[in-house]
Parts: sequence; C-alpha cells; structure tokens
Amino acid sequence: MHMWISLLVALSFVILSSGQPHPTISETFAARVEVERDTRGEIHRGAGDICRDQINKKGLEAYNITLGNNTNDEVVYSLERYDLDPPMEYHIRGVSKDPHLHCSEERPHDPEFQPFFGWLAEAKDLGTMEIKDLRVHAYGIENGGIRLLLGVDPEDSAKPMILERGTPGEQIYIIFKTFSTTVDPRVFDIPEMCRRPPPK
Repeated sequence: MHMWISLLVALSFVILSSGQPHPTISETFAARVEVERDTRGEIHRGAGDICRDQINKKGLEAYNITLGNNTNDEVVYSLERYDLDPPMEYHIRGVSKDPHLHCSEERPHDPEFQPFFGWLAEAKDLGTMEIKDLRVHAYGIENGGIRLLLGVDPEDSAKPMILERGTPGEQIYIIFKTFSTTVDPRVFDIPEMCRRPPPK
C-alpha cells in the first residue's frame, strides 16, 4: 500500500488538472471491498478492507485473494502507523497455509502520511463511463505506464465505487461494497504476528 500512496502523490505533481470540479471524499473511512487482480490475463479475486484515519495518521489495506485451486488464499496486509515514533509499516504477504507466513516491519519511504484520495485534486475528469458493470463518474492519472483511476457515484461524488491501479502487465480493481466515515480504531492494532519473531 505504501508504494501506491507514494505514487499517487508523485503523479499528482506531473499531471495537469482538467479544471473541472473534483470530488471531495472523506480521508477517514472504513470500506469493505472486493478485489480483482489481472496479471497478464491470469485473474484472481478476493475481498478485504481499506481503513484510514487521516487525523491520527493510521492506514490499513488488507485482502485475502483466492488462488487457482480455491483451497488457499494469498494474504496481502499492510498497516501504516505514522502515529508511532518513529513511524512504522507492518506487512504480511504470502500464502495463508504457509507455516512460515510472517510479518515484516520497516520505516515508511514517505516521510508524511499521505491522504488516500489526495491525488484527485490534480486528476483528469474522464466523465461518465462504465467500469466492471458499474456506471461511474471517473477521474484518473496516468504517467510512465502507471494508471490510477477512481470511479465515484454519479449522483454522489463523495461515494467511491471503484478504484483501478494499473502497471504494465497488471491491473487491480478495488470495488467498494461499503464506505463509512466511522472507523473502529481497533482495526489499526498491530497484529500479534508482528509482535513475535518469524518462525524458523
């Protein structure tokens, strides 16, 4: 997640705005999402959560993506805790049944906790379109092979419906099933796995 947030910020400085009004979306939110990842035609789907607390500088992006045999999941977990001194990120990535699945921690690459939707201020207004059978009003940024697009409800621009993240060879679609501006602070607790040493 930290990589994408940093890319959003960097791209916002090099893409010119269309001058059209842009949506203002709460930067503190809890969203239940569905995920579709297309890697050179190989498609996997999953579900998870995106939660942000902009004031307290905490962020979570966590998914379980079903693999081809439907008996195992790929775990994708990223927790940002900029409220700590020093700020830390916690990552869990791997196959759910792997006994060696463990947590890694690192200092953030970006010195500031960036707004999740901050890049929209400089995005291009792409108008109304259909993405994954959803009718949305879309805003996007594309540069150097990286594509970021957000589709919002045409009747309520404060309600995100789908987020597309694209790089050469891979497209990720994040469909917002729920979006609430009330967040349970416990979702930002550091997982127990991240409090113990990795398995040998």
